[in-house]
Amino acid sequence: MTSSWSDSLYAAGLVSCDIVGHSAVQDHAVQRRRVQEINDIVAGTLARGSTGTRIWASGGDGGHVLFLAPHWQADALDLVRALRQWAHEQDVPLRIVGHAGAVSVLRGADGRDQPVGEGINQAGAILELGTARGIVVSAEFRRELEAAAAGDVRFHDPRPHLLRNAGEREFFLMSLPGLPSLWASPADDDREHIHHAAGWEALYHAKRLLQINSADADVDLALRQLRATDFWLQVPREANTQLPNPFFGQLGGRALREVIRLGQLVERRYEEVLCRVGEDGNTMFLILRGLVGVYNTGGSPGEELGRPEFVLGPGEIVGELAFGLNRKRTADLVTLADTSLLAFTVEELSERLAATPADAEIRVGIDRFITSRVLEHVSHDVPYLIGRDRSGPLAATTVPAESLLEDLLVDTRMVTWGPVDGPVTLDSLGAQGTGPGLYVLVAGSLESRTITDKSLVGTDFPVLYVDLPRALLTPDHEYVARQRPVKILHIGAPALDQLPPAVLAGVMDELKRDVARRYHYDVFISYNFGDGDAVERWRTALTAAGLRIYVDTPVPGERFTTRIEHSLLDSLTMVAFISPHTMVKALEHNWVRKEIRFRETAFDNPWILPVRLPGGQLDDFGLRYTMIDARDDEEAAIRTAIEAVAAVRSGRHEPPLLSRRRLEQGLD
Repeated sequence: MTSSWSDSLYAAGLVSCDIVGHSAVQDHAVQRRRVQEINDIVAGTLARGSTGTRIWASGGDGGHVLFLAPHWQADALDLVRALRQWAHEQDVPLRIVGHAGAVSVLRGADGRDQPVGEGINQAGAILELGTARGIVVSAEFRRELEAAAAGDVRFHDPRPHLLRNAGEREFFLMSLPGLPSLWASPADDDREHIHHAAGWEALYHAKRLLQINSADADVDLALRQLRATDFWLQVPREANTQLPNPFFGQLGGRALREVIRLGQLVERRYEEVLCRVGEDGNTMFLILRGLVGVYNTGGSPGEELGRPEFVLGPGEIVGELAFGLNRKRTADLVTLADTSLLAFTVEELSERLAATPADAEIRVGIDRFITSRVLEHVSHDVPYLIGRDRSGPLAATTVPAESLLEDLLVDTRMVTWGPVDGPVTLDSLGAQGTGPGLYVLVAGSLESRTITDKSLVGTDFPVLYVDLPRALLTPDHEYVARQRPVKILHIGAPALDQLPPAVLAGVMDELKRDVARRYHYDVFISYNFGDGDAVERWRTALTAAGLRIYVDTPVPGERFTTRIEHSLLDSLTMVAFISPHTMVKALEHNWVRKEIRFRETAFDNPWILPVRLPGGQLDDFGLRYTMIDARDDEEAAIRTAIEAVAAVRSGRHEPPLLSRRRLEQGLD
């Protein structure tokens, strides 16, 4: 071909075709044979024309034949007939379209002819309207064939369509003798795809058919042919790497079919908002086609979107935290293309599962999937696992952090606890089948039964209990769920013990620092009521320094020892005032001494800070701790106490840790 092609504009005839669902055919030999036979048909057409008058623009499983010389109509019709006859005889779902329009031709990068222009652009757009049940042609193609009286054809059933950059155009079916053409209804088109499209695309069309007839036998047959391995995910940032879908990949055939039936098909146009951060939501979305942008993760409502932080495609799941934890949305989700999703809501799924034969298997699959996503989400938020910015111990090793999470998941489960289930304690959780390990509140709120102003909120992912014998123990505090059920993530001790030794040591170090920040009080003040003025000065100064202080105030009719014991166990440090008032009673009846002994019995490192007031005699108490002398300079003594507490709270010193799970003796 000479370079003059690039300067010429031709009124070309175009015949285009492609195989519906070609990529979904698993047998490579079948794919190869079909493409070869199409090429053979096209090659015969090209050979019958003079050099440079016909071009084949291959599209893999089809393509476009361009007729550039005048009087092309009969040859184009012969090609259409040959393709339609082959598709009919071989039972191949082949779309065939005809068009006429302007094109030019230039030399491509590989030396072959490359057509450019409105004609081929519109042919590609018309191909999307085509049907494997016949031939679709444009009004321009019809006029050309009718003007040339090119053969025995019938044009019928005109339909308007909007084409990109071309506005509304009219298209026709073209039938040949013995080869009738029919428009595909949406259901017919869907029916073609469920047998020939790939996993997610087949699932999309199956859901459309089920909306028309929930007992569609053809859909049931197609669903029975699907397997969990048909649903793959492209691993982000890793070319040619795919993994099974984390939800569908865990389900057997019957459970997979039931879940597909349970989901609701949701379709959204380009740039529609699925949800905003901070909104209530209980729906999980599985993307079937299109793209979803994830913006503003962990941000505030109303922030500008900017660029998406993540872009998710078919097979990805979004909204699972709101679904699984009954919490507000944690990100803005916006469609970046026309998008179709399968939606699951908590209430509908629970209600409909009860009547599902695969109920137990589906619930196990959902629980495992949600647990894995919650573990992943929590691990990126807390410092003792992966940590924010991947600064935690699971990310500080050559073993991939995600692999370590998979090891933890083997012995990780979610526990739901409602208001009617009674107090939350280690024993009550253990009765649900959990053993030693780490307990993290991940949804809902808990209130202390003994400390009136203490509550824990699941959005903060607070450590509830650490029960790791010989490694780390925290007090067994009693909580209640007042209004709504809470969810607790339990990571079993056996799974933690299987971590690489250096990683486990890092987890324990970070857990100790986290535990130090979780004590409700920074300072428990132990004193005699005769030192009330000094106590008030210290409480005021320590509170002004940002510390939470416990000072016992008697409540008429209350068993105060229980309240004091719980407060002693929930205090990071203890300040014990030693004065003449403190020393009035013998040691066996001395209340300050009882509180000191209780704390010493409970903790390996009790962090007791004795403060010597004027006239106080520490030797009489037999204390083994460095004294803070407040006799001459009380302000300096207060500063010393604040610095000591801050050192423990920041993790520079190991916090109080239980020496044993159960205490043998209380204050009484």
